[in-house]
Amino acid sequence: MARFLELFRPISRFIPEVKAPERKVSFNSRLMWTGLALIVYLIMAETPLYGVTSGGESDYLFTVRVIFAAT
Repeated sequence: MARFLELFRPISRFIPEVKAPERKVSFNSRLMWTGLALIVYLIMAETPLYGVTSGGESDYLFTVRVIFAAT
């Protein structure tokens, strides 16, 4: 692992860094943004794509299967 880091050091000067946050993000704020992202995902998952035909019957539990990673 150390050899990899030594080889990577010259290249690391050109890779942008992410600054540490200036303040702690509250749990409620994180929960709100996570919920908003989930709602947007679920709405966009139900939006049909232009030019793509649906194949046969629809699966009403598809979004639940995606959320819980079930088959």
